[in-house]
Amino acid sequence: MNAMHRPISVSMAIFLVGVLTLTLSVEIRSSAMIGYEHRELLVETQWLDRHLDDDFKLVDMRGADKYHEGHIPGAVNLSLSELSSNDPVRGMAVAPEEFAQIMGRLGISTNTQVLIYDDSWGLLAARLLWLLEYYGHEKVGLLNGGYPRWIAEGRKVSKLLPNISPNTFTPNTNPARLATKEYTMDSIGKEEVVLIDVRSLGEYRSGHIPGAVNVEWVSGVEGEPPIFKNSQELQNLYHEVGASADKEIITYCTIGVRAAHAYFQLRLLGYERVLLYDGSWEEWGSDVDSPVEK
Repeated sequence: MNAMHRPISVSMAIFLVGVLTLTLSVEIRSSAMIGYEHRELLVETQWLDRHLDDDFKLVDMRGADKYHEGHIPGAVNLSLSELSSNDPVRGMAVAPEEFAQIMGRLGISTNTQVLIYDDSWGLLAARLLWLLEYYGHEKVGLLNGGYPRWIAEGRKVSKLLPNISPNTFTPNTNPARLATKEYTMDSIGKEEVVLIDVRSLGEYRSGHIPGAVNVEWVSGVEGEPPIFKNSQELQNLYHEVGASADKEIITYCTIGVRAAHAYFQLRLLGYERVLLYDGSWEEWGSDVDSPVEK
């Protein structure tokens, strides 16, 4: 029988169907991800791999030990603890002058494009992204899937420490990104404001800010390694609790880290009026005069 007309085996047919299905699912997912209003905030591993020599600063938010074991080539290392203050409560953002010093030490200027990754489902990267936006720096992006996805895809890593030329970062605080305790208190009961508690359902039920709805931060990611859900899934997630783009949204958790992840999800969708309550439950729950709903 002519080889070109030889029937394929059942196993080969199943394999080809699987490949086609996978290809279509990737294409469908990529199309859905294009629907993000602020697509520039989310960087894909394929793009980063092709542009490692471009002019940007790549920040690795993992622990120093992990960083020295191997990191994405050219990345500098930054610890979340360096960005955290205990004034007035644990986990608050560092003052603008201190933040400027940290960024300058990493070679980040006011005009530097900053791309961030971690190995914590984007939690730590999102916290730095929020801080950068709070201090007026809009040229920022987060690596979808972070270091675990980079490794899972077999991409190159390095142990070399990059040469860093100190730079000058000038903070320009944007109050529209931060909700203080007083601001959050005044927002309770306002129809045009949605308070989102992004802690677990158990934490939420044990006590939350009156009127707050619960959307656990991890609901915005899926898969292994975890990547962000597509735009339609994220929109549905927030629309179900009344958090539409025409409302002002305030996110909070315990110390503002999980809240930054939800903040990023909303920014990705194009929500412009999104604030993070930095004191979060650490501040609210420790004040006996703060109203609590269960």
